[in-house]
Amino acid sequence: MPPTPTRITFAESKDRRPLPKPAFHDPKHHIRIYQADCLEIMAALPADCVDLIFADPPYFLSNGGITCQNGRMLSVNKGAWDRSRGTLRVTLSVWFRVSALGGELQIPGIPSACRQKK
Repeated sequence: MPPTPTRITFAESKDRRPLPKPAFHDPKHHIRIYQADCLEIMAALPADCVDLIFADPPYFLSNGGITCQNGRMLSVNKGAWDRSRGTLRVTLSVWFRVSALGGELQIPGIPSACRQKK
């Protein structure tokens, strides 16, 4: 049986907040899934420790506008979750910090990105 690869543990440190309880945890396969604001979770993670990030970020449609759907005028406001707390550049820089080499970022409707060696 091949040796288990060495991974950074999620030990708490003085400069990071504790992580919340995972929505799913499989210790045998070293899998943890968190259902939370990805920027908050990533801020609590050490660098180079994540293999996959699946995120459904704001689409910034909630701008007070309206649209026409089936002949009816409808608001495009989706709620507070659809408003940005930063830019995509900030989100990507945080993802790059926590992702391991070869780690992926999956966003619905956008081709996946993979961190490569420089």
